[in-house]
Amino acid sequence: MRIPVKLIKRVAIIGAVVYLLVNPGFRRIIKHEIEKRKIISEIERLKKENEILVSEIRLMEADKSYYTQVVCRELGMLKPGEVEYRITEKTESKK
Repeated sequence: MRIPVKLIKRVAIIGAVVYLLVNPGFRRIIKHEIEKRKIISEIERLKKENEILVSEIRLMEADKSYYTQVVCRELGMLKPGEVEYRITEKTESKK
């Protein structure tokens, strides 16, 4: 009885896949690769955020009025003599 070459190839491929899936070293490599990709993605996101912040810092250094506007907005500060108006929506009460 002769065993077909296709069957031998399939058995070899299935055996290799099973070996890799049960091998703890291979699973660890896959886990580390996934973690590495997440970290690289986070680094790219942080680089973009950093570029935005650096450009905003440069803009604040160059434009005093923009700096004042950002300080007022972020810290809720007012210039001397300035009055803050807050408009709230009136909610209707159901009776």
